Amino acid sequence: MTFFDERERRDRLRLARSAYVGPMTFRHLLARFETASEALRALPQLARRGGLKAKIRLFSEAQAREEIARLEAMEASVIFWGEEEYPANLFVLADAPPLITVLGHTHLLHKEGISIVGTRNASANGMRFAARLASSCGEAGYVVVSGMARGIDTAANSAALKSGSVAVLAGGVDHIYPYENRELYRKLIQVGAIVSEMGLGFVPTARHFPRRNRIIAGLTAGTLIVEAPRKSGAMITARYALEQGRDVFAVPGSPQDERSAGPNALLRDGAYLVEGTDDVLAVLNKSKTLKDVFLARNRRQRALALEAEKSLAQRDFSDRDIDRLRDGIFSLLGYEATPIDDLIHHVDADAARVHAALLEMELAGRVERAAGNCVVRCR
Repeated sequence: MTFFDERERRDRLRLARSAYVGPMTFRHLLARFETASEALRALPQLARRGGLKAKIRLFSEAQAREEIARLEAMEASVIFWGEEEYPANLFVLADAPPLITVLGHTHLLHKEGISIVGTRNASANGMRFAARLASSCGEAGYVVVSGMARGIDTAANSAALKSGSVAVLAGGVDHIYPYENRELYRKLIQVGAIVSEMGLGFVPTARHFPRRNRIIAGLTAGTLIVEAPRKSGAMITARYALEQGRDVFAVPGSPQDERSAGPNALLRDGAYLVEGTDDVLAVLNKSKTLKDVFLARNRRQRALALEAEKSLAQRDFSDRDIDRLRDGIFSLLGYEATPIDDLIHHVDADAARVHAALLEMELAGRVERAAGNCVVRCR
């Protein structure tokens, strides 16, 4: 069992909440410096070297103490990546959250689950069908995970309250959105769980919801889309599920209804067709053994990757080595994701030096990591 003392937990919270420190950057920093306090000390210099002109915004110790005190007053749990209580399904993700905050029952995050998501502008039939699926999956022993948004999400989260319902929020766990769901929020804390990776008081904008969606997909063995336009948050969740190697289910609908365009497209691409709960359970029950193999394999891969990250991160390079690489790497980047392996090939440098240069540029806000071991230039 991994145990972090009070100081390390506080410093990990500070590191995760500091500017330009995303999930992958967080782990690279810990791999390189081993403790959060050492990483925090190094951040200003690394950001300057990466090209940041202003002073990097660090989450202060006073802010961390205040957040921890407020969370304790709310009886919320903070679970850090690497701790035993951290959900295994999330742990294996390349962009796993550095920490999650949970209101309610944390044990639900360790049970078999199914994500049920869809459009906010749902039809009455769509919401009724989503509720029936959620209730039946719950009765079969599966926790239902959704986003507590209007429409399909609300129907799914509400119908699964008795059996186990988890809502993942794009804002802080104290930010109720939509506010009309305040009673559902209260019930989820009593008998289910509210989850977020964001800080208390954080109010999300549109760009933060995809981050939330990767957690919805990541917590479960499969994601079910009931109604969703082609371009929607639910379809982003389905894409994350596919990238994470999870099952994807879709409810077919009329080709004349825009809300069925997303699920119908998924079905053409090979998603499991769902006409009733039995279609979902047949796949999930069959996948349990395969899922255990999948998780075990991914844990081994993550362990090997972490060892590789640590090996690369702890190598010493001269400033001149990294200075020579930065401009060359940046010139190769566009606003679409570029594989890091391609960068290594084009700049004719070893992986360790390229990763060291990228880390500095990330902390300067010039680039950011993307899924699939890729990087993208920041706008």
